[in-house]
Amino acid sequence: MTKSWLSRTLLSYIPLFFFVTSFLFFIFIFTLNEQNQKETARANHFLAEQAVRMVDHSLKSIDQKVTVEMLRNDNVLQYYEFGQENNLYTDVKVLRILQDWMIANPLIDSIYLVRYSDETVLTGSTTYPLQTFADKEYVESMKDTPNSRWSNVRPYRESGWEKPKSVVTLSRAVSIFSKDKGMLVLNVRTDSLRTYLSEMYNPQVSYLDFFDGAGQNVLFPEEEQAGTNERMRQLSQIHSDYTGWEAKSGIIQTGFVSFILSVYNVWFTVGIIVMIGAVGWMIYVTRKNYQPIKSIVEQIQQRASGQTADSKNGTRPNNEFKLIESTINTMFHQFNQYELQFEQDLHIKRNFFMFELLEGTRYIGMEQWKEEAAKYNLPELFGNQLVLMIEIDNYDKFSKDYNQRDQGLLKLALDMALKENFEMGGFRVVTLWNASNQLTVMLGDDFEISDSRGNLDSALHKIRDWIGEYLKFTVTFGIGEWVAEPSALRDSYRKAGDALQFKSIYGENSVIKYDKSLQLQGNVYEYLHTLKSIADALASSKDQWKDELAALFERIRTEKMAKNDIIRLISQLTLQLDRSLSGLSADIQKIWKTDTVRSLHAAVQSFESLAELEDIYTKSLAEFDRQAEALRESRNHHMLMNEVKLFIDKNFMDANLSLETLSDRFGLNGKYVSKLFKEQFGMKFVDYLIHLRIEQAKRMLTETDEPIQTIALQLGYSSPISFSRTFKKSSGLSPGDYRKETR
Repeated sequence: MTKSWLSRTLLSYIPLFFFVTSFLFFIFIFTLNEQNQKETARANHFLAEQAVRMVDHSLKSIDQKVTVEMLRNDNVLQYYEFGQENNLYTDVKVLRILQDWMIANPLIDSIYLVRYSDETVLTGSTTYPLQTFADKEYVESMKDTPNSRWSNVRPYRESGWEKPKSVVTLSRAVSIFSKDKGMLVLNVRTDSLRTYLSEMYNPQVSYLDFFDGAGQNVLFPEEEQAGTNERMRQLSQIHSDYTGWEAKSGIIQTGFVSFILSVYNVWFTVGIIVMIGAVGWMIYVTRKNYQPIKSIVEQIQQRASGQTADSKNGTRPNNEFKLIESTINTMFHQFNQYELQFEQDLHIKRNFFMFELLEGTRYIGMEQWKEEAAKYNLPELFGNQLVLMIEIDNYDKFSKDYNQRDQGLLKLALDMALKENFEMGGFRVVTLWNASNQLTVMLGDDFEISDSRGNLDSALHKIRDWIGEYLKFTVTFGIGEWVAEPSALRDSYRKAGDALQFKSIYGENSVIKYDKSLQLQGNVYEYLHTLKSIADALASSKDQWKDELAALFERIRTEKMAKNDIIRLISQLTLQLDRSLSGLSADIQKIWKTDTVRSLHAAVQSFESLAELEDIYTKSLAEFDRQAEALRESRNHHMLMNEVKLFIDKNFMDANLSLETLSDRFGLNGKYVSKLFKEQFGMKFVDYLIHLRIEQAKRMLTETDEPIQTIALQLGYSSPISFSRTFKKSSGLSPGDYRKETR
């Protein structure tokens, strides 16, 4: 029987093996082809991205360079300033500048300047009246919006007899912002862009086209839109944010490529047929081989004591063994869920019971304690119990440093460490998170109270050492008093909370035991005279406010004032400061209300220790005092610095001009003059002086034939060597090289 079953199984599945092997081979071919197509699409996408970047970079570079030259080139500006009074010499210089721009930027096909004052057009070859200029229509259309981005593809010709050229155009107003003097128009031929991009791809295999905002083909204006040809398959499309053009690329399905795709479709069809055949064979063989065990499974189901959902409905399950396995797993899963739910419900009820005890909203006697303890898995013997509260220090920073998951893990680690250490000390431990940053702990023991205190101190030291070694935050302990009845737990809880009120005095990472000497004072009115004195001193810009503020905090520290009282006192000080400063100027009040008050309120709401509050409060007031004093001084020095700058502009070629000269003339210390000058104009005096001299040197080197030695002496340099060194450091070229480059 075994041999027969084995033989039948082998003979049944050997054909399936060949079917599956063949199918896997077809899958391999399919996957390989898919991968090749993805790589092709990725390569085309990269081609389109690179083409867009190259075109954007080239056109943006032309735009930036021409705009910068227009802003700083005096000859171009003079051409527009003189109008009809312009002379041939200026026109020639401007023509040379236009030719230099075209040489520096090979993509530029033509540039012309339009001057509104006399309606004249200056091209790279001659001058035209605007009325007879062949490109007049474009100039008229761009007068209102001359600073637009690159135009769509358009025909351009300089004169009526020339053949139009396909170009894209950039126009810029002169001046850039006023738009009232004229316009610069710059043309780039589409042929140049096509040549520029032609080396990036093989046109026999793939194609690349750009389309402007009107849908015109930028690279091939005379041809139809790419992708309409059936042989072209578009794979990527990239939009340029700078030009607004669309770049499209893809492959040309010709020759070998078309053959591969057709073969791929044939193999894919064959693979599908093989897969269907294999599945059909598997179903047939499985059904046939299942028959010998079918009767056995049915007998087991009939004798089973329980009924499945399928048997109740009168249907046979599809997989009997799977059904049995899933039924057993479902039973175990439901049991675990019930057990977990019971534990969660019990935990919630126990926490609520404890919360009622601590808040005093529920009275529990000794007899009732035993009943409730048995219900919530608490110790039946109450004994001596104490409540302590543990607060995470600097909780705002703790919340920012850790996400919710890490916070939960750290709190769990703290909870477990507390339980372990207190239980090692012989205590019964029950914990409750009554706030996001506070953990309440109920400790119980069977010892005398004196012994309990010793064990508690030892456990607290171990916990503090463990937190300091393994966790990255600190906690402060507030300890109540030992009680012997459940109804007295609320008193111990209240005293533990009162002890934490003095955390600002004792500092973070401390253990504060409740003592009758720690009384909540709440008498803020005794400090009103001191608060008013501090506020009046600050408003009068007297430094005595610092000493009085330090004395105030020292008094708080000496009297051990609770945190709530500290908050009320410092808030009253802030209110008094606001009243005293309300009589100052609007600028100073703006500094106070926008920056200082916010930082003071934030410090009062979030401080952990008194030292921290004192530090933030003192620094905030000191910064306000400094800004107010600087504002008072700046009003006096603003006019003076304008006079200093005007004097430098008129005398920068004077060899004797220095900080000492300015000091003698304006009656101020030289270093102080330099400091005020930099604050006013953002540049040191020496740097500004060098800037003026170098700019004048560039003009003299370009416009005159004066020797470099003469120019150096005229600009106030003691020797040509120092002049050449300064000039090269500033412009990157020596004076002689600069003269050659600009000419």
